[in-house]
Amino acid sequence: ATSEALHEPEWAAILHICDFINADQLNTAELVRVIKKRVVAKSPPRVQYLAFVLLESLVKNCDKAFLEVATERVLD
Repeated sequence: ATSEALHEPEWAAILHICDFINADQLNTAELVRVIKKRVVAKSPPRVQYLAFVLLESLVKNCDKAFLEVATERVLD
C-alpha cells in the first residue's frame, strides 16, 4: 500500500489490511511501527503521503489501530 511504484492510494490493498486487522490476523502494533518508519525515513514524498493515507484509513476503520497510533506517538 506504500510502494514506491504506486502513483495514488491502492484502496483495495488498504481495505484488505483493515480487514486483516479487524479479524485479528495482523499484528497492529508492528504494522503501525512499519508505517511510522515509512513516514520518518528518507522516503520519497509520494511514499510518505501513501503511508499517511494508509495510517488515516487504519485509524478511521480499525479501533485497534487507533489505540496503537495514539500510544506509538506516530505524529511526534
